[in-house]
Amino acid sequence: MNLKKHDNPYAALEITLMKTGPAVIVSALTTSLSFFCILVTKFKGLYELGVVAGIGVILSMMCNLFLTNALLVWLSKSGLQRIQYGRKFFYGGGNLTHILIGKPKYILTMSAILVCLAGFGISELKFNNNPDSLAPVDSPAILSGKKLSEKIGKKGEPLNIVIKSNNKKELSRAFDELETISTRWKHAKMIEDYSSLNTFMPKPSDQVINVNTFRKIGHDRLLRIDSLGKVLISALEKNGFVFEKDYIYKYLHETATTLKTIKSIGFDELEAMSIPNVSHFYNKHDLSIVAYLYPTTRGWDKQTVDTIQKYVTSKGGTWLLVGKPILFNEIQSSIIWNSGIATVLTVVLNLIIIYWHFRKFLVVVLVMLPVTLGFVFTVGVMGYANISFNVFNISAVALIFGLGVDYGIYVIQAYLMEDTVDIGNALRISGKNVIMCAATTIAGCGSLITAKFIGIATIGIVLSIGAITCAFTALIILPAIITLKGKNLCYARL
Repeated sequence: MNLKKHDNPYAALEITLMKTGPAVIVSALTTSLSFFCILVTKFKGLYELGVVAGIGVILSMMCNLFLTNALLVWLSKSGLQRIQYGRKFFYGGGNLTHILIGKPKYILTMSAILVCLAGFGISELKFNNNPDSLAPVDSPAILSGKKLSEKIGKKGEPLNIVIKSNNKKELSRAFDELETISTRWKHAKMIEDYSSLNTFMPKPSDQVINVNTFRKIGHDRLLRIDSLGKVLISALEKNGFVFEKDYIYKYLHETATTLKTIKSIGFDELEAMSIPNVSHFYNKHDLSIVAYLYPTTRGWDKQTVDTIQKYVTSKGGTWLLVGKPILFNEIQSSIIWNSGIATVLTVVLNLIIIYWHFRKFLVVVLVMLPVTLGFVFTVGVMGYANISFNVFNISAVALIFGLGVDYGIYVIQAYLMEDTVDIGNALRISGKNVIMCAATTIAGCGSLITAKFIGIATIGIVLSIGAITCAFTALIILPAIITLKGKNLCYARL
């Protein structure tokens, strides 16, 4: 547009840079800093994403300011018609501007309703703490694990309680306590089921009760071999069985003797049996046992894991709770906390940069308004669309504030730099820039949706929704507010 007015590439470029250069620099700084803020996370994948993307934004800005401008000047020497663009790009801009200027209160009322609706969506928002749901689609490892779980009749990733001891007597007491608490958790519906050594060796305390009961029966005076023999032989003869009387009396005698001398079995007897599968639950070399706790259909929630962890911790260093859910919860807590810090840093640095550029508090508020409302609308849409936050896309919150703030900068910059201080004209100038910026962001981030790694794909979904909602608020809600508060902004002109 400036090239058409002046027919001088140098003069046109100078005017263009005066109007758009500050916005380009400020938006590049806010975007790059949002990526650099991810460096506070301890997750290596997100850390490297922040480094690469942050540096990439800075280099892109430098190329835009120097290389692109040099190319424009060089091309203009061959004729201005080669770089002029005569077609109207922002179709319908006049009608949209007329609506925004003519009915700002109506637009703000509808915006308030949308914010309320977004609040209901936010209340439905969930956090996905299932690591399997974030794995690559059709992952052989995940599919194998599911098949194995189905084969053994168990579902979900188990938590493992490992107990070590210095001697078998202490280990036996620990095994008894482990069986008691595992059964209690199962009855309380905290776990669906568990697998332990009791498949091969009953709980020691139950063995003691049963042994005492059998011994009592064995020493009972009513247990007479002759009487039992007669009753058994009579029943066999009545039903037509062929048998040997001597064998029957011998069998009854050995049974009675066994009942009198029966005793509990322990780890020594278990080792003597040489059952291969016992090694899945008992390690005779370091005297340790393990029990596998399986989750209910709702999976491992934080409260259940914390309860189990608290109990295991109370037993001292000989008890240990391990498993993928524990590792994932630790990573999850760290990433959520660090992502929160990254978001706060992004917002604070954005405020500092924007205030440094515009030097007016009201302008800073208006610049930050689109991205703030855009974030609210984003999480609201996620709630309605049943798109959960996870350890990967939670970092996109900081990126939304870094990418979405650019749209407000473009609109405000165009408004304050215009001689006429006309929001309609400013919107016609900046509107297509905002749309193009949002479209390219959606094209770039949206391409992540095709990734087979679901965790990465959800980042693309969240950022794409964020780009749409931030562009919407910058082009619809912000101009309506400026229409009502334009007089106050006149004093903040650059």
